[in-house]
Amino acid sequence: MQPEKKTPQLFLVGNPDELGFKRDGRRNTTDDYGLDWFWAATSVAWMAFTHESKPTSLNVSWLKGAAYQTYDADDPEFNRLISEARDDDAKADELLKKYPPITQYAIPSKDNEEARRLLKNAYDRFQYDMNKSQEKRQKILDILDGG
Repeated sequence: MQPEKKTPQLFLVGNPDELGFKRDGRRNTTDDYGLDWFWAATSVAWMAFTHESKPTSLNVSWLKGAAYQTYDADDPEFNRLISEARDDDAKADELLKKYPPITQYAIPSKDNEEARRLLKNAYDRFQYDMNKSQEKRQKILDILDGG
């Protein structure tokens, strides 16, 4: 039995310039709350993974200056449109009309101070938990190594 073919999905991440992320050369750095663009974009994936069905594939595409995550992009027509849309705003409009993006996980607007602070606090908590987990893991490894 073949696995069920999933419908491709687009998740809006956001446009770093419109969202107020400062650039340092080619790299987007942080917003006014100290949130790094990379981690803000990654948080969109975490939220989508938590609340949506798990994708069989995941990619990022830049369309009209904004980042989008694409899930389950194994549909030939979808892949053709994505490929064409990366460099052609008219094709991007066609793609976004045919496959309306899910926006509920997108990075909040820079004017939504409370949501941006919440996103930053969630990221800080995630980092704290990861650091504590790594410390515990290292202690276990040290004990197992006879230390």
